[in-house]
Amino acid sequence: HCISSAASDVYKRQVMHAALVMGAPDPTGLLRDGEVFLCVHRSQHRYQGCFTDGVYSLGPGAATLVRVDQSEDDDMTGKGFETFVVTGKVLIYRNPCLDPGSVRIVTAVDRPELRFWKNALLLPASDIHCRRSLSAECSGGDLDGDTFGTIWHPALVPPDELAFNAVDFDEILAEAKSTMPSIAPTNIAD
Repeated sequence: HCISSAASDVYKRQVMHAALVMGAPDPTGLLRDGEVFLCVHRSQHRYQGCFTDGVYSLGPGAATLVRVDQSEDDDMTGKGFETFVVTGKVLIYRNPCLDPGSVRIVTAVDRPELRFWKNALLLPASDIHCRRSLSAECSGGDLDGDTFGTIWHPALVPPDELAFNAVDFDEILAEAKSTMPSIAPTNIAD
């Protein structure tokens, strides 16, 4: 009982530089292979005093947060809340994550045309700009209401070379179908 309780406590720790958000395809086609757009709206107390001239850098080579000015007609404005765009290296995974190859290290970019998408992870949707669907690489996600974990904490985003290869779920399914024995239809009434 003590071990499972201790393990449970470890897994329930909140990560300061992280968010659980909905995934959606980029409706503009601006995002390229390996890029995502992440705009987070959250309580201001987490980053109070951290922004200098609207920017909060987490260190050399780490992600940067860019504060987004909120318009008066924005329905998500409110006292004590702020909105920021994450740029730089980000670790993403589809929830639940079942395979280490489903954890992807991507580059979050700022596209002003997408800033009204808050608490959402936009992924590239155009086949023209992508070698393979990023959502499919994350446990076979299809962006039909999938939630994604996003982490930009510098200590938790490993270098690209430490990432596992993505699992090709379509290839696994095709292989499984080809090796399954065929079942002949039978007359159940006999």
